[in-house]
Amino acid sequence: MKLGMDISTVSVIPPIPDPGSHRWFKEASRPSGQEQPWIYVAPMDSLELVSNPEPGPAGELLRKQPVLRALDRHGQCVSVGLTSWRLVATLLRARNGTSTMFLNGIVRIPFSGCWANYTNLGITEPGVFQLWFDLEGRFHAASNLITVRTSVVKSTESWGLKLRMFAGVISAVFLAVAALILLVAIPFACYKKSVSKTLQISSSATHHTNPTYNASSEADAATATAAATTAAATATAAAATDDTPPVTHTSAAEE
Repeated sequence: MKLGMDISTVSVIPPIPDPGSHRWFKEASRPSGQEQPWIYVAPMDSLELVSNPEPGPAGELLRKQPVLRALDRHGQCVSVGLTSWRLVATLLRARNGTSTMFLNGIVRIPFSGCWANYTNLGITEPGVFQLWFDLEGRFHAASNLITVRTSVVKSTESWGLKLRMFAGVISAVFLAVAALILLVAIPFACYKKSVSKTLQISSSATHHTNPTYNASSEADAATATAAATTAAATATAAAATDDTPPVTHTSAAEE
């Protein structure tokens, strides 16, 4: 049926909720004289970023969360909450516009009326970024550049982790060197002890298994002693002969 007019805007109320649901009990507790608010519905023309995000340190929530709203061509707030549309936030690198995985929190949210309010977005890494908002591929908005700095706590923890890793490496090197020294020293000590014991056994065996050498040595010693004794006796006899008075012989002519 044609009305003979163009409808540019309309105001509606949300549908009655299902009986027994939470919304149904909420609507049932509303005073009877209070009218349900009308919702302004019109063709959406743009997406406006009302509150630009303010970054905190890396790994923490944004100090100021982004807030957006849907507008018609007259700049009036248009309800999108009646639809199934969802607003999606993406974190881009400022230098080349590529998307990153450094955005934490609920990035896909519904509208409440004409408003979309983020509550728990955070950036995990330092750098310069930009938040990009997309509504069903039809409407877009972008934030100002965001400079995220390294958290002091994170930096301290990083240095502590590096020091612990360095200490672990030093300990591992020390243990490896000690093990290498033991691997070299123990076999050397065992070899030295074995050689010393072998030399002792060899010397003892030579002493007990060479009687000819021992007998000849003892015979030589006895011969030397006997020679010394004979020489001493000869010298004594010669001395006695020298002390005997000479014998005088007289001839018969002299008598």
